[in-house]
Amino acid sequence: MALMAPMVNMKKLLADQQAALETKVDSKAAETQSLVTAKTTETKSHITTGNNETKSLVQTENDATQTILANASTGDDLNANTLSVNSHTTAKVDQAKSALSTQIENSRSNQNSVVVAARDAIKAELVRQTTGSLYNLLYQHVDTRVRSAEIAIKGGNTISEVLSEVNTERATIVNAVNAARDNIKNGLTNKAVRDAVIAELTRTTAGSLYNLLEARLIAHRDEAITRINDGSNNNDIYNLVISKKDELSTQLENSRVNQNSVVTGARDGVKSHVTNVLGLYSPIRIIRRYTVEIVQDASGIVDVPITAVVDRNKTHLNMISHTISSSGKQHLLSSKLQDYKTVRLTARTTSLYTHYATFEVIEYK
Repeated sequence: MALMAPMVNMKKLLADQQAALETKVDSKAAETQSLVTAKTTETKSHITTGNNETKSLVQTENDATQTILANASTGDDLNANTLSVNSHTTAKVDQAKSALSTQIENSRSNQNSVVVAARDAIKAELVRQTTGSLYNLLYQHVDTRVRSAEIAIKGGNTISEVLSEVNTERATIVNAVNAARDNIKNGLTNKAVRDAVIAELTRTTAGSLYNLLEARLIAHRDEAITRINDGSNNNDIYNLVISKKDELSTQLENSRVNQNSVVTGARDGVKSHVTNVLGLYSPIRIIRRYTVEIVQDASGIVDVPITAVVDRNKTHLNMISHTISSSGKQHLLSSKLQDYKTVRLTARTTSLYTHYATFEVIEYK
């Protein structure tokens, strides 16, 4: 049985990842808040300065108007002076309003730029955390634990159920991560996004996925221990060995039968061949051996006289050796029983060599 992978403290690993993520998010949020506060204070200062300048201009124009009105001697003078004052005052007020609007717009643009940059930084960090080390760590740990269980225990419906539930839980995590990204894109506050991520991390590490894996692995381990204690694994191995032994015995028996059949067939073939060669010869009646030294003539033929045989059809000529005086080496020649009392040797040379030959004449009953 394969050993299970060492248990990893999943809660601590994920808690460390969560703490690191919270620290980075808090840092970015604090940085953003500081920048927003500074820009807000700057904007308020610009607005206050603009208001004071506007009030000063209005007061100056009011004083000038009162002076003009006090010095007016006729109704026409009053009307003319009033129109002049109104026109001048309107121009000054419009100028002040324009300057104030420009300052406010510049301040708001700067503030928006800072907020957008901070939001993008937090978004990038959240995306990196949720699609990078934290998510991969969770997925790899889940995958390792499940595969360890599959290796240690013969898989069945239980393993399939675990994989199905883990895939469902993983899909839930993916959906939560995607929802967090969508929240960022849709402009939710940084705090809301951070809280959503923290809540999902807390649910994942302390909730159903971790507990499910822990419970399943413990159950698988207990089942394996029970099977070992009951001897079922040993029984399986014993039965497998017996089965293989019986299978090999059958194969050996079949091989032996086939081999015997082949040997028997070969033996019968040899017997048949010998019978065909010897014909219907009876057991040997007599064997005569001859050793001769004869000089051949120009025809290359040497006739050797022998004791007359009884029946040529039951006589076999067996050439044992043949040499010639020129080299002392064996030379190929033909031999046959020429008649009842002559053996003819034929050499492949026409030179007048001396032949030394030994042969047997075998007669059968």
